[in-house]
Amino acid sequence: MDIPTAATLIVGIRTFGPSAAKVVEQFLTGVLAPAARAMGKDLEAGYRDWQQRRIERGQQLAYDSALMLEQAGVEPQPVPGRVLWPILEKGSLEEDDSLRRRWAALLANAADSRRTVEITPALVQILAELTPFEAAVLEANHERARGGYRFGLPAGSQRSDYELIFRHFLSLGLLDEQLEYAVEIDAVEKALHWTDRVLPRPRTVRVVSKRHHEYRLSTLAFALLRACTPPAPTSAPSAEPAVSES
Repeated sequence: MDIPTAATLIVGIRTFGPSAAKVVEQFLTGVLAPAARAMGKDLEAGYRDWQQRRIERGQQLAYDSALMLEQAGVEPQPVPGRVLWPILEKGSLEEDDSLRRRWAALLANAADSRRTVEITPALVQILAELTPFEAAVLEANHERARGGYRFGLPAGSQRSDYELIFRHFLSLGLLDEQLEYAVEIDAVEKALHWTDRVLPRPRTVRVVSKRHHEYRLSTLAFALLRACTPPAPTSAPSAEPAVSES
């Protein structure tokens, strides 16, 4: 199956042959450029050019996802509208090459007939919120997660960068709080003042103190990273490392 034909299947149009590429372009023009048609001649040339570039990015997004599926040896299937529309809408706005590849992988996994990765509208929304640097930070922390690495930024990053990204990731649900406590036994003399007249003196008392407080990638973060990784070949095991998310 050629790439344009596979792309038409992904967007839910069953067209075969040389006309498939034109059909994909016309389809995306109707989806991504309604304002251009409505405003017509009143549009400025710059705005029309921007709309055309967006259509081209949307078309390339569909083609790239079809190519990923072909390389994995998988037949594409139509993507549900609740996932397809937001991917095309938001992915066609992206100009960064690294993030465009993630959008293509997201669409490819959504069109994967094996259903090895579940793609939800929530994952689409989260990816749309990430900057290229934030996506790189997420990936870097994922690579370090094998050893239970705590969340952090690459060496040389500014403290202000950490605060902004940390708060953003926390608001998106990409980080989980990790707490560890220390417990001391028979510490009644240190912690409390007991008198035999008021209360019977207990044999043991546990004094709990917080020792560690850190953040690590959440289950949602791992799901997003899996969704933004190109589908693995049919005969190959998943490229996703076995990582403890606790």
